[in-house]
Amino acid sequence: MDTKRLILAIVLSFAVLFLYQLVFVKKAPEPQGPGAGPGPLGPQAATTASPTSPGANPGGAPPTAVPQAAGEKTAAVPPQSNAAVSALAETKVTVSTSLYRAVWTNKGAVLESYRLRNHKDEKKEDFEVVPVNQGQAAVLPFALLE
Repeated sequence: MDTKRLILAIVLSFAVLFLYQLVFVKKAPEPQGPGAGPGPLGPQAATTASPTSPGANPGGAPPTAVPQAAGEKTAAVPPQSNAAVSALAETKVTVSTSLYRAVWTNKGAVLESYRLRNHKDEKKEDFEVVPVNQGQAAVLPFALLE
């Protein structure tokens, strides 16, 4: 009797999962345009093409429409460039809470200091989690090495 109930529970569970997928999960739209379908070049064929007209966008992608309020025209805005963005000078961002104090730098998003306020070291100061080597260049947390 218990095996029948177990099999019934499994079948009903699969039925619920199937109906949930059928009703609530939306399918992704089909890609449109040349090179979007399966083939030797795949879906990236359309994005690697260079613009042929002199007035084309530098990225090669068509302009995207920006949603506006009702009754207004939609304007075509070129996509933003993926060029590297850098700051003029190195800045440090300090995040302080009642539990910790963290110092981040915008030079590689490196964590320079992380002090725990509820834990003390030998000098009765906040415990420093990031090792600080005065004499040598230390590898800081979240730093990328070449």
